[in-house]
This record gives sequence, C-alpha cells and structure tokens, in this order.
Amino acid sequence: MKRYFSFGGGVQSTAAMVLAAQGEIDYKTFLFADTGDEHPETYEYIENVHKPFMEKHGMELRVLERVSKDGETRSIREEIEHEPNLIPLPVRLTVPRTGKHRAPPLTRNCTGHWKIRVLEKHIREEGATMHDPVMMGLGISYDEIQRMSDSKRRYQINDFPLIDGKITRDECRRIVKDAGLPSAPRSACFYCPFHNNDYWLRLRRKRPDLFEEVVELEREMSKRTLEKLGAPCTFKIRGKMENLPDQQSLFEDGPDTCETAHCFV
Repeated sequence: MKRYFSFGGGVQSTAAMVLAAQGEIDYKTFLFADTGDEHPETYEYIENVHKPFMEKHGMELRVLERVSKDGETRSIREEIEHEPNLIPLPVRLTVPRTGKHRAPPLTRNCTGHWKIRVLEKHIREEGATMHDPVMMGLGISYDEIQRMSDSKRRYQINDFPLIDGKITRDECRRIVKDAGLPSAPRSACFYCPFHNNDYWLRLRRKRPDLFEEVVELEREMSKRTLEKLGAPCTFKIRGKMENLPDQQSLFEDGPDTCETAHCFV
C-alpha cells in the first residue's frame, strides 16, 4: 500500500517530518497542497527548513497546485478576482442574532477545492483505487482528537500517527526543537477567517501590507454576500477588520483552527 502524508507546513506536519526521519512513523512522501496564499513565513520555512531536511533524510516533498477548468493555476485570491460571483471563504454573515447564537461561517469551499480535491486528484493519478487504496497520514495532534474522521473516499484510508502516539501540539514543538530546527509557523492562508484576534493584531503590527489586503478582501466578500445572500459579512466573529481593536479581547476570539485535517497543521 502506498503511503503519503498530507503536509500543511505547520508545527504538527514538521514534527511528523522529524518522526519520519527518525523512523518513528512510516512516511517518505509528503504532499503539500499549496493554495498560493499561505503566510510568507510558511513559504520561507518550507524552502529553508523542510526541503533541505527532507532531502538530507531521503524524503520527498511534492508541492501540488489546483488547476482551474480553463487549465490555469490560480491562488484562491486570484480565483476570486477571476470569478466575480465566487465566495469560497468561511465568512460570517452579519444577520440578527437568534437567541444567544450568531450566524455560523459559510461553507469552507477553499479547503475543499484547494486542499482536499487537489490531494485526491493526485493520489488517483498515482493509481489509488477502491481495490488498491492508499494510506494518507494526517497531522492532527492528540489534543485535537475531535478533528479526526474517516475518509469519505474508498480509495483512501486516513491515518493519524500523532494521535496514535498521543502526541500533543506542545510535544510537537518539543520534537521540532530537539531536532535542532527553528520553531515552525502555524500554517493557514494569511487571511483565513478562522484566525483569532491575537493573530490579526500581530499581522497588523508586523505585516501591515498583508493586513491591508485582508481588509480589502473582507470588503469584497461583504459586497458579494450582500448581493447574493442579502447580508454583508465579516471575517471575525464581531466587527470588521478595519475596526480591529488595539488590544486582544476575550469576547472577540476566533477558533484559530478548523475541523478539517488540512489547515492549521
């Protein structure tokens, strides 16, 4: 059975890479589905740390990209610019509250189209079938066990080596540090609505250029949801990005994760 590891570029994926190099888990091929919009720190870490480390230890990192119907390769933001009606992000509609609850985020088409389907297409091209499925390692740590789930595809069997080893995110950080590697950044698109306020404050302080892009993207998504769904939207649970407060608030915090096993790992 062929074995692949779904590689996100974050701390859990980096720890899995180290464990594989040490022979603790059985993976040699790592698949990184690139949205084109990861934080620049993630791309720098991949080039300067992941790729040299894997090459040194006889492992392979395959960078995969989504190909649109017209044959072009575009990032999520580029596809948004290309398709004027597209709303691929899990934004929150600003509709009146129902009791104590606020509107949930919209469907996360970004993960489905730029991560999951890209990986599925690749392993099918590699020969995966229901009669000859592949093993896909996923970088969910033991403290996030609620994120694990069986594969919906009969040609893929999900494997959770970090959960099997009862390895938490903090232990992943220790594994990376003990291997002599710098701390890995947390992987996700830099504008993902699932980031928390602490992240947004750091992004505005350290990368005001990227933060301004987030503000503009939120405005564009809000314009589209108003036209198509009858209500504007925001990225954060409360308030627009352009009105981000100067201090962290316990009442305006996002999850800083998602339930899929392809982002924030």
